[in-house]
Amino acid sequence: MIKTPNKKTYFSYFKLSLILIIVFSFTSVITAEDMKKSHEKKIKPYIVKIYATYQSYNSFYPWEKKRFNEQSAFGTVLDKNYILTTADTISDSTYIELKKNSDETKYPAHIVFVDYSSNIVLLKADDENFYNDLSSLPLGKGIKKSDSIELVQIQKNNSIKSIKGTLEKVSVEDSFIGWDKHLSYHLSIKLDQREHWADPVIKDGFLEGILTSYDANRFIAKVIPVELIKHFLHDISDGKYDGFPDSGFYWEPLKNPLFKEYLGMDKKTTGVYVARVVPGSSADGALQKGDILLSLDNKEINDNGYFIDDTHGKLKLSYLFTRNFPDNILPAVILRNGKKTTVKLTLKNYTSKDYLIPVYNFDSQPKYLIEGGLVIQEVTTDYLKTWGKNWQDVGNKRLLYYYNYFARSPLDDRKRLIMLSFVLPDDINIGYQNFRYQIITKINGKKITNLEDAANAIDSSKSEFVHILFQGTKEIILKKSFLETANKRISERYNIHKLRNL
Repeated sequence: MIKTPNKKTYFSYFKLSLILIIVFSFTSVITAEDMKKSHEKKIKPYIVKIYATYQSYNSFYPWEKKRFNEQSAFGTVLDKNYILTTADTISDSTYIELKKNSDETKYPAHIVFVDYSSNIVLLKADDENFYNDLSSLPLGKGIKKSDSIELVQIQKNNSIKSIKGTLEKVSVEDSFIGWDKHLSYHLSIKLDQREHWADPVIKDGFLEGILTSYDANRFIAKVIPVELIKHFLHDISDGKYDGFPDSGFYWEPLKNPLFKEYLGMDKKTTGVYVARVVPGSSADGALQKGDILLSLDNKEINDNGYFIDDTHGKLKLSYLFTRNFPDNILPAVILRNGKKTTVKLTLKNYTSKDYLIPVYNFDSQPKYLIEGGLVIQEVTTDYLKTWGKNWQDVGNKRLLYYYNYFARSPLDDRKRLIMLSFVLPDDINIGYQNFRYQIITKINGKKITNLEDAANAIDSSKSEFVHILFQGTKEIILKKSFLETANKRISERYNIHKLRNL
């Protein structure tokens, strides 16, 4: 005979079940919280906040500084106590501090190595105690399209947040500043409103890149890839930074079949047309205008200038240069005058300082010379940008012509393009006060190739006059014996304490 449970027994079962539910539920909550804490503990040690105070010079009035400002970013701790972040975080910086999410103390830091072309900088804390409860993050091997990643951030409340995303695209793109082209990751990821940058991108506990920008409309984040970071770290391993090599030539795609036939190419042959070679560059002495570049570094080049990379697939040929180092030798197969031949390119680092018109001038005062109220300067990209966001459309047309066609190439042996920017009105320069943006070619018969030439031509002249010739028909005559008194008067009138910075 089966005994039927009474109401009391049912109530006992109910109480027991309720207790078990509560216990298991509580256990589940604790376990989830413990997992979260464990995860935070795992990712805390290698991410820090960076605070930079910066003050840039005024490129139009180069004796002045703009008002100081502040910006912040994330930093990732690497081996040897390096703190990795983006170079634009610390450009023109006057003071840098580091902060851990576990400590409200800010620690002063300094720049160890920086490269604005690749947008990478390594910092170190001044106080070694900063690293006591931090650990370094190992570098990954690179990620592939559709790989899952995590982007790590420190929140306002100092908690750690990890956001999942996927690699959508790998491409070779223009540097954040300048003409150089570097490998870039595009992540598909949804981020909150941005207050910091340089968030570390992680896969399986390894660093795969740092964030540089975010498109909130398309949910696309651009990332400096680990390949670029590794290149940078390998470069500085000998204690100095050599930079990335530059191709040193301009090329055009070969899409027109008649043009290819004219060049002696059959239908199956692909390559790009060498339109111009920069003197003194990697390509100088190896390539010539009119060559057809068929392959480079044992990689075939298609008619649009792409090759097939072993890891990332189709990439622009520029990467064949930037993945290498200065002094490396790259074999190239070319078609010249209808015949195939192999040449070798010895790679060189052609940086902003080598340009006729420098791309940037971070961390230093622009060069200038003021004589008789004439403000003489180098033409630089920073100067052109004083026309505002649309400077390439609304800037001075004469200066833009030189920028568009000669910025990276020497011009008539000139190392820099020297101009009369504007005139500070004074009795000594009556009649010239409306002169602006005039390219100087000679002073007292001496050819001007840089700003030092201009200063020497004025100082060393034994003539009674200073005779300045410009590109075109304009010229200026100043009486040399009047300059010393006029310069003193102009310095006091316009509150310019230093009339030269060479």
